[in-house]
Amino acid sequence: MSKDECAEILKAVSTSQNDTYGFAGKALLAKERENTGIVTFCQRIDSMLGDGVQTGKMTEFCGMPGTGKTQMR
Repeated sequence: MSKDECAEILKAVSTSQNDTYGFAGKALLAKERENTGIVTFCQRIDSMLGDGVQTGKMTEFCGMPGTGKTQMR
């Protein structure tokens, strides 16, 4: 799922008029906003990830052998 798709879903949830889902949606949105990124000190990677590796989420780095993936631990 792309970052834009996630933003659209969060926007829809935050503006929900349905009482059943409105409160839960707002709680999820607030939790999502609390998550911060861990800076990798590589501007290109941080830019692609949207302010670094997000906490509370799983991020998998993959690529050819010898490209420095193990240094991302």
